[in-house]
Amino acid sequence: MTLLATLFLNAVLLVGLFFSIYVATRLVAEAGRPTCPGGGQSGHSAALPWSSAS
Repeated sequence: MTLLATLFLNAVLLVGLFFSIYVATRLVAEAGRPTCPGGGQSGHSAALPWSSAS
């Protein structure tokens, strides 16, 4: 019973972590200027492939 509760809690924390990273990436991509030198947009897309897929 304790093991199941621990696994469930870890799953919820992992989902929340990935969701927060996804939301932060979307906000940075929307707030970022397209004419920014250095290719920050492409770097985020390369690090997080699912952000460019949606």
